Amino acid sequence: MVGSLQTAKDQAQLVQDKAAEGTWALEGEGSRVEFAVKTFWGLTTVRGHFSGLDGAAEVGSDGTVTASLVIGAASVDTNQKARDQHLLSSKFFDAGRHPRMEVRVGMIRLSGPGAATGRGHMTIAGHTQPVDFDATVTFSDGDRQATVETTLALDDTAFGMTRGPLRMIAPTAWVTVHLVFSHSDPTTN
Repeated sequence: MVGSLQTAKDQAQLVQDKAAEGTWALEGEGSRVEFAVKTFWGLTTVRGHFSGLDGAAEVGSDGTVTASLVIGAASVDTNQKARDQHLLSSKFFDAGRHPRMEVRVGMIRLSGPGAATGRGHMTIAGHTQPVDFDATVTFSDGDRQATVETTLALDDTAFGMTRGPLRMIAPTAWVTVHLVFSHSDPTTN
């Protein structure tokens, strides 16, 4: 079923039949983490992305699904070097002391046709916060590849980021995640 969206029953069947069991490695090609945040009191939107991504998902023999994502803070790119350097400072990502941002998802559940919910923790600049999300899941390449997409609204002040004395930067950043995982440890029946 290359490129087609499967039903929740089909996804659940992959787990139940142990066809999905094992490690799913994050593919750097095709995966991306992008963000948008309002600035100048909402008059403009700053957009950027991170290119340094690593991660994996694990499907256990009991059908449990966990995942991790590591984002290199220094890979931030807003298409403006001075702004990128400012984002790497202690006022934002504090990349000198915290070069990695991490997401650890301890529970992923298939919740409907092409849909999943997840719960875990996100660590940015040394601050850890709980994160819950809804995602779409698409299987392709004979069910050996899974694409997971979600959008999160993050309160950056919860991660210790400052908005400055004039409050020019909105506290909410919208993060769009598009991750491609390939099944690297297939189980043979």
